[in-house]
Amino acid sequence: VSLGRMFYGESMFTREPDRSKIALATLVQIMLRENVPVIDCQQASSHLRSLGGRQISRAVFCDHVANAVRRDPIDWSNWTRGPLNELLAGY
Repeated sequence: VSLGRMFYGESMFTREPDRSKIALATLVQIMLRENVPVIDCQQASSHLRSLGGRQISRAVFCDHVANAVRRDPIDWSNWTRGPLNELLAGY
């Protein structure tokens, strides 16, 4: 779910092992390129920490959301034109 420049991660599942991890790693790279500094992942895990995830206070989160939702939205059409494999080249 994306509002302005705020992205809220929702649970992902797949029939194949680790596909949701690949999807999240790709999302992180897209968000970095789109200057979206926060993805609300809703829970702490070792995988999220390996991608740079960290817990923040409610006050910091609410302040960030208030500002991010007022910014221009992400143009998702930039990311639907072809394979995204090159985004994960550093992994």
